[in-house]
Amino acid sequence: MRGDMRERPGGNSRSSLLGIPQNGGTNSNLMQSANEDLLLEQNNKKVESLSLMTSSLKEVAIHIENGIKESNALLTNLDDNLGKTQNLLKGAMKKLEKVSKQAKGWHMCMLFLFVFFVIFFLYVFFMKR
Repeated sequence: MRGDMRERPGGNSRSSLLGIPQNGGTNSNLMQSANEDLLLEQNNKKVESLSLMTSSLKEVAIHIENGIKESNALLTNLDDNLGKTQNLLKGAMKKLEKVSKQAKGWHMCMLFLFVFFVIFFLYVFFMKR
């Protein structure tokens, strides 16, 4: 049955019912131009959207870069301070080692007894109050 259907000039054909001219007239040119304009407008909106996205990503990247620079500066400062502290501790350990070699046994015993009596005195003093 479909093979028997022919377009009739009376308006029973599908193209004439949909408003599409059969002779390729100005209506098809107008529709094509409207479609192109619509596609251009959609394309421009997508380009604008992508432009906004890239600018926001650029701002995020700049914030991340600034945070990294700040963190690196803090880590460098911490490293310097730890190096200074390490040198001070080495010096203190050398001095303690020197003192421990020089100290005789009875000096340490006297120091221990002195500290013990001071703590005992403070304990007794504050317990009687």
